[in-house]
Amino acid sequence: MKRPVSMQTQFSLLELLVAIAVLAMALSTTLLMISQSQHELIRARQQWLDQHAMTQAGEYYLLANPKDLSMPEGIVPEGYMATCELRRIDDELPEFAQPARQGWLLVAYDMSLIRDNGDFVDQMTVYKLVREEDL
Repeated sequence: MKRPVSMQTQFSLLELLVAIAVLAMALSTTLLMISQSQHELIRARQQWLDQHAMTQAGEYYLLANPKDLSMPEGIVPEGYMATCELRRIDDELPEFAQPARQGWLLVAYDMSLIRDNGDFVDQMTVYKLVREEDL
């Protein structure tokens, strides 16, 4: 015996509850994935900004006059502060390299990047030959 047509298209309450539960689980999983992706995107953006600011500071210090290493505004992005200290390496050179200097010194540029709130971001040391009269 066949059921009437109207009975064939109706869902039971249990089937309806199962369908709602499956949809809710799919929706919550999708929202969780979106939230994690946003978090990873924010973290990647912050890492890129940190690296960009350190690169900008490093390029400036290496091209600037070693006598004046004050950082003008606008070199590093807003929210960062860079510092640089010069360290002469000539004392650490082996004896056979001392006479070959001929007016040039090996100098270490110790650069640091700090956020405006005081958080340390990165540090970089670059070695460069500099004329003695430039120091």
